[in-house]
Amino acid sequence: MNSRCGWPISWRGVSVSKHAKIEAVLEESTWTWKPEHAAIPDRKFRFDYACIRKKVAIEVDGGLWAYRAGKVMGHSSGGGRLRDYEKDSLATLEGWRVFRFAPSEHKRLRLVLNRLGAM
Repeated sequence: MNSRCGWPISWRGVSVSKHAKIEAVLEESTWTWKPEHAAIPDRKFRFDYACIRKKVAIEVDGGLWAYRAGKVMGHSSGGGRLRDYEKDSLATLEGWRVFRFAPSEHKRLRLVLNRLGAM
């Protein structure tokens, strides 16, 4: 099942309640957002949400405090953070502006989009 913008109700295993507030802000935006956009040539990296025309990417770091069997995982693990740094650096070299948010930071997302002229 998808949201009214065509986004999946479940996003990479994160329940809709965690991404719903972020998606609601993006739906209010005057820009067009594409989910799961592969913007870096020859790489598997995908942006959670991308405005292709403006080259602005939104990343939602849902696994900030994720643990499995007592081990840190997701965006808070060493490997996860290194992949995020690599992705952000490569995206910057391709001319993208990448903004990272926790799922609960919909108010900060709105402020950023206002500053960018997307609201």
